Amino acid sequence: MGARSNRKNGKYQKKPFESSGSSSDTSANIYESMQLSEAYQSLTARQVRLYVCCKSQLYAEKRKPKMTDNEHEDVTLHFTMNRHKAIDKYKLYTDAGRRYLYLDLDALIEKGFITCLWNGKDSKTKNIYKFSNDWQTWKPSKP
Repeated sequence: MGARSNRKNGKYQKKPFESSGSSSDTSANIYESMQLSEAYQSLTARQVRLYVCCKSQLYAEKRKPKMTDNEHEDVTLHFTMNRHKAIDKYKLYTDAGRRYLYLDLDALIEKGFITCLWNGKDSKTKNIYKFSNDWQTWKPSKP
């Protein structure tokens, strides 16, 4: 009955291999067209993992970061990623290797996956990022 009503309501039914079953669990799709793109295939394994965690943050953050009081600004694609999340929550980096977080974020920006909307370094606030589709037209620079 539960699965049937979920299908009727359009709610996706998590498969046991996809989730621990937590009701607060979120998912983040990565489509094959992205995986086959030149930009995605140029990422390192660590950069791919960071991108997946950024994508998870997009759906996991209940309160979307807002940079302005502009009520017309679309914040649905905004997310934050910082040292605490990358090191403590997702275990992507060690504290000693935290500089790689910022190098990897720069690579995601350079290859068109995300854009930095707000750099919080000077104000000691979280950086605010937005997803971008510029990866679709990214080409490696010629040596």
